[in-house]
Amino acid sequence: MGSKSLEALDSSTSGVIGPGNSDDSLDRLVQPLLELSEAGSWEDFVKGTKCCHLSLKDGELKAVPTKRTGQEFAHQPKLGVAGSAEEVSDMLDRAFATCK
Repeated sequence: MGSKSLEALDSSTSGVIGPGNSDDSLDRLVQPLLELSEAGSWEDFVKGTKCCHLSLKDGELKAVPTKRTGQEFAHQPKLGVAGSAEEVSDMLDRAFATCK
């Protein structure tokens, strides 16, 4: 999981849709996920899931585990690591274990 996460982050350096973008842009990204998963809504899609935000800046990878609060996710304390794919996998295991 560590090597794939690093690969995805290395490929996501520009043009990433984020919270500052319009809801319409986010809807266009989410709709194919809902169709592929056969979920009727975003709420159905995320039921029982865990969410962990990843960022890579200046060679430092940070994971921010979240805690579900209703239909939203609240951030938990950050975890950081810089190094091998194995270290990243270990950090992600810890982060997802922290998610609630």
